[in-house]
Amino acid sequence: MSNSESAAEYWTARVRDALSRHAEPLLREIIQRLLKPRNQWPIEELIDRSVAALTNAAVVDRRIKELAPASRKALALIGLSRQPLWRVGHLISVLATLDHAEGLRPILDLLESGLAQPDLPDSLKSIKQFEDWLGPSGIASARLFAHPIVTSRALQEEFGLPVFPTKAIDSKAIRQGDGLEWQLRIAVAWQRVSAEPLRLTQQQTLFKRDMQRFQTDEVLGSPFAEQMTDLPDVGLLALSLAVATGLIESDNGELRGLPAPALWDKKPLDVLLDLGYGLFKVEGWTPTEGYTGSEEGGLFTTIALPVLLILRSLPATEWIEPATIADYLFDRHPSWAATIKKNRETATKWIERFLLGVAYPIRLVETVQQPSGWWFRLGDVGRHWLCADKAPRFDNEFRQTLIVQPNGEIIAFRQGLTPDLVGKLSRFAVWKNLGAACTMELSAESVYHGLETGLTSAEIQRLLDQHGTHNIPATVVDSLQRWASKRERITIWSAATLMEFTNADDLEMAYQRGLISTCSLRNHCSVPINSASASTNSNNGPSTVPANR
Repeated sequence: MSNSESAAEYWTARVRDALSRHAEPLLREIIQRLLKPRNQWPIEELIDRSVAALTNAAVVDRRIKELAPASRKALALIGLSRQPLWRVGHLISVLATLDHAEGLRPILDLLESGLAQPDLPDSLKSIKQFEDWLGPSGIASARLFAHPIVTSRALQEEFGLPVFPTKAIDSKAIRQGDGLEWQLRIAVAWQRVSAEPLRLTQQQTLFKRDMQRFQTDEVLGSPFAEQMTDLPDVGLLALSLAVATGLIESDNGELRGLPAPALWDKKPLDVLLDLGYGLFKVEGWTPTEGYTGSEEGGLFTTIALPVLLILRSLPATEWIEPATIADYLFDRHPSWAATIKKNRETATKWIERFLLGVAYPIRLVETVQQPSGWWFRLGDVGRHWLCADKAPRFDNEFRQTLIVQPNGEIIAFRQGLTPDLVGKLSRFAVWKNLGAACTMELSAESVYHGLETGLTSAEIQRLLDQHGTHNIPATVVDSLQRWASKRERITIWSAATLMEFTNADDLEMAYQRGLISTCSLRNHCSVPINSASASTNSNNGPSTVPANR
């Protein structure tokens, strides 16, 4: 099953669950708009037909045409972001920035038409009206979602943006990112969290100690290979993107690194697209203020998306200045001007830092420097995502990109790095420096971690051989084999049972009856996985009996 198919099934199940928690009168009102039924079907059949309708392109197209313009744009915003789940307050802010100040009405229109559903908390078993959900959650925090099949039908919606002052630039100095900067930094963030999981506060923010740890991390905060601007709290943005792209999961109030994240198995273009989509999950960080810890404002998401929409509206050969974008958004965004104390210079800096420090490294934009400053247009990845242009190719001609030194240090040249290679290296070697030539370090602990994530000693050596410019030094081969051998000699049991026998005959009888599967001369015994457990001591001393390996 492909990722798109599994995602569609997931959101289909979410739609079914949400509809099943609507009280019957509310559900019938919604279905009257969605299906226009002529018969009084039972509730279960209504839900089945509604779910089927939302995956039927012809039905969805008809219902979208019946929506008000602001509602169609809201659906298109969800679709273009590739994030089906959105905060209601964020959508209202973006719509207001696009000159739709109808407030909650477009959102209610989507909900009442059945084209979007409320993201109901587990504690809310049934709603008689949408205020039952919006009231307790609050408009700023409440979330809604729309099925990806529905939002894909709204992607061609026009946003009514004006014609901006632009210019054509004929220059050989057009700059395009290599796409690696944020891939490497989220890999470092993954290593940090894998080594020490992070606990979250009740407000789902970081504790001060963990916040400071990522703010002061020397590798995460090191200068970019192309340092064109300064970003505050780079490590915390990397952490947010690592969560957004699935390297790190949130589980019971903790952030934990996944052993072998699926992101690293994807093609380079798909990884960059996932990073772009992940921007709309970033909360509590801005290019000028850094980490704020506040989720309610959603300033990053509600400005970043309109910026990309403005770039999308330009002719492919035209360039625009950050000040032009800032001037348009400054007075339209409902909270931006107040947040930065009505300082237009700060607004321009916000846009410039976002484009140079965040969008450019992901290849969403290209840039060129003129006497007046930086100018921007969409890059190849950005045009493929937002304008449905042809997918760019990523051909890697530099397979031999690693130098393994006798002391266990690895030098990795950027031009040969791929998501797969970055992912595998990150599992068994620690990033020590990021730059044109990155450095990593092998240690017993890092190799143990790689083995724990499913790699074998042979796979590690083969990878270093395949991508190395020289043969692996004998000292490194010896260390890898020694570390792997030590780990293989250690058996880790998740649980143990202590069994006591009054004499050797009782021990032998237990062994013959199958209560104990193995028994050494020293009475170190093991029992079948599902056998009963007891705590004991034999004549020859206590025996630890593993119950579940």
